[in-house]
Amino acid sequence: MLRSHSLPILLLTLALVTLSFSPLSPAEDKKDAPLRGAWLLTLKDNTSAEDLQIQMVKILSDSHFMFAFYNAQTQQFFSAGGGTYTYVDGRYTETIAFHTIDPNLAGRSLTFDAKVDGDQWHQSGDINGGDINEVYQRIDDGTGSDLIGTWAQESYIDDRGKTKRFSKKNKKLKILSATRFQWVEYNAKNGKFVAAGGGEYALQNDGYVETLHFFSPDSTIVGTDVAFNRDYTTTEWHLQEQASRGEENMLGVNEIWSRSDW
Repeated sequence: MLRSHSLPILLLTLALVTLSFSPLSPAEDKKDAPLRGAWLLTLKDNTSAEDLQIQMVKILSDSHFMFAFYNAQTQQFFSAGGGTYTYVDGRYTETIAFHTIDPNLAGRSLTFDAKVDGDQWHQSGDINGGDINEVYQRIDDGTGSDLIGTWAQESYIDDRGKTKRFSKKNKKLKILSATRFQWVEYNAKNGKFVAAGGGEYALQNDGYVETLHFFSPDSTIVGTDVAFNRDYTTTEWHLQEQASRGEENMLGVNEIWSRSDW
């Protein structure tokens, strides 16, 4: 059993470690972009993620990544971060754009030894004088959905149908693999964390449905399905919540997102 007083130290260590649409066949695509897709942390320093009582999902596009730590049993959100990455000759480097625990990490780069072996990703290195060894299991290979990649919310539509700018000070970013999504909102000037959410998604007929695995503003809605209209192009995405859950349970989402390099 993980001692409660060591949880913050563990979370920060794990977070530092993590900050550390071509028509190809799946085999060709993995060779071209071996880290693209969604990954689940399964082992850290010879201890299983299950024993650590922490679930971590990491999503990578061709050039960007986003991760989130959360407890799948209690629905407690721990931390999130993201930015850009490179993977060359067995060296994996992340350049941090945002971090919910320590905003001062923004702009810092961390490099690790890394190897993709089938559907496993092995990563090792040194963080602040401590050795780390991690193993991730592939969830999906980041192919098969038109929504795969990185997005930024540009605007929203208010109750009167008027389009308004999302925010003058905050950024809201979203990344999708073939089956998973994560988003985060933070202050672009000081890096202060605002909110985050994520889980699984599916394209169903004319709709887009998210199943929430974590939601930092309100963990009570974790596990629910949220349906949206399926309205997007290659560069713009209108994310409007459908009324299938009943008006009293709706989040009131009516947002305009654009493809983004952050």
